[in-house]
Amino acid sequence: STLTDNLVIVTNARHPWVPTCVQYFAPDLAQLLVPEAGGHLSAEDGGIRVVYTRGDGSDPMTQATKFRNPQKMQEALTALKYRVMRREAWKFYSQYPDQTWKNILSVGDAIYEHDAVLQVASRRHSPKRERLRTKAFLLL
Repeated sequence: STLTDNLVIVTNARHPWVPTCVQYFAPDLAQLLVPEAGGHLSAEDGGIRVVYTRGDGSDPMTQATKFRNPQKMQEALTALKYRVMRREAWKFYSQYPDQTWKNILSVGDAIYEHDAVLQVASRRHSPKRERLRTKAFLLL
């Protein structure tokens, strides 16, 4: 097992933001991405998947931007991140029966990413034996 076996990039950006940034700022990292994200490593071999939160057609940002309301935009961005982070954590931690959640790490440059990962942990209805540790790094 490698570090990238359990790594997913969740972004509120639109496709192809991640591969574009990787190519421009860190081209050597491109080889670690899955082919769908512009890389060469399959997910089975530890490739990093990229999940675009606004890719499923249900974009709360559309309504929030329509009113140009910063608070509504913040809430919409948090909701987008929360929904996808929760789904990805659930997919990972449901691989085995009775598996407890252990660690969720978020690195981002916006407060809504921090808020979303904390919501993932705090809204989880977990068994007493579970010790979920959440780490959120806010890049300034």
